[in-house]
Amino acid sequence: MNCYLCKNKKLQKIISIHKKPSVEVDYGISVKDYHREIYQCQNCGTYNNFHDLIKDDFYEGFYNNSITKEKFKHRFKKIINLPESISDNKKRVKRVIGFLQKNILTENKYNVLDVGSGTCVFLYEMKKHNIIANCIDPDPIAIKHAKEIVKVNNYHCGSIFNFCSNNKFDLISFNKVLEHVKNPIDQINESLKYLNNDGVLYIELPEGDRIYNDNLISERSEFAVEHYTVHNIRSIKMIAKICDLKIRDLNVVTDPSGKYTIYAFLNKVL
Repeated sequence: MNCYLCKNKKLQKIISIHKKPSVEVDYGISVKDYHREIYQCQNCGTYNNFHDLIKDDFYEGFYNNSITKEKFKHRFKKIINLPESISDNKKRVKRVIGFLQKNILTENKYNVLDVGSGTCVFLYEMKKHNIIANCIDPDPIAIKHAKEIVKVNNYHCGSIFNFCSNNKFDLISFNKVLEHVKNPIDQINESLKYLNNDGVLYIELPEGDRIYNDNLISERSEFAVEHYTVHNIRSIKMIAKICDLKIRDLNVVTDPSGKYTIYAFLNKVL
């Protein structure tokens, strides 16, 4: 086994999980098949969730249909109507807009690409500010919603690997997305092709050190089956090193929802 992030083989086993935790969404995995193991990479600190329980087309519709019994639009409305004090998304947007206004001086609208847009609540809130909204998502339902309800400017149904655009973006965001893939570095490097030289990459991921230190891995959704990686300050610094990026801001926070999160703003090294 190799670390999903840095590909190193120096891994330390943390825990084996043999049944679905109560905090985990029921994806229909049979009780007899449920088995996964959490290893921490001794090179970069990333927590790796090793298993073969999720199908390749998981995010092309099944994921969104599984995480809630509500209809897609109803779920979207519920999230956007949360007051700021308990909204992870509104706190995120305030953080991102504040950084852009302080660090990217432009007379034009910010050109923003959100990769893995899901219910598109991030771009919905960002559109209240001076942005051009662009999104990528593999789920046709999510893209239809982004087009018709959020009214994004441009959209792509697929992945960053089959995305094609002549545009360059002031901000490219991965909001709780990279933990869902086995190739996070490849995703980031591909996206950098579309980032302005003075643009900002924003990544937001589940943070694992506090959970590990409190021995709560099997009780927290940050370590759920759909998250192949869980992160910490060491792993974010490794991302920056591998991708030749400069960290502008890096912080560990507890979201209003209670989720443990780590985020970073990064620039290209020119």
